[in-house]
Amino acid sequence: MSQILTLCTTIRREVLRKTLIRGMIIGSLGIFLLIFSTIYLNVSLMKTWGLFIFLISFFLIVIGLLPYKRLSVHTQNPDKIKIIECDVLEFYLKGNKILAIPVENIKELLFLEKNQIYGIGIFLKSKISLTSHLWTFQFQKAQNKFHTLLKTDLFLPYFSKRSFEELQEWLRIEDNDN
Repeated sequence: MSQILTLCTTIRREVLRKTLIRGMIIGSLGIFLLIFSTIYLNVSLMKTWGLFIFLISFFLIVIGLLPYKRLSVHTQNPDKIKIIECDVLEFYLKGNKILAIPVENIKELLFLEKNQIYGIGIFLKSKISLTSHLWTFQFQKAQNKFHTLLKTDLFLPYFSKRSFEELQEWLRIEDNDN
């Protein structure tokens, strides 16, 4: 099995920064709620509402910082596209092979960008059955969301414009050879 091309995802700094700022704002609301309630609520109210306030504060902090944590872990273990044996495009999510697409079934590739979501959109020639290796529920759910949002058959997020151009150039070279 000869590997010809490997492309990795890259998270843009502005995406990380915006995610961190949004997370800090939401997390700060949780901290503010916790501090405000401990300073200004009396003991009898804290006995009845204290656990509820603590859980809401904790929930706000976690919800705020979890997207940033996911993106920072994603930078350490990026998703990959690999072209194998000149005819199969494979997608790896967190190091696990998710699916394989025969290159001859790819109709078109587009670089798509909408708000903070960017990546490679793949249009297939027909509704083919993809070779699924570890088709997870989360991946399927994300593909359904991207299909309705971006109108693509498959969407591989966080691949840069440079990765897209390199993949498109490779596919064009292969088309000229055939």
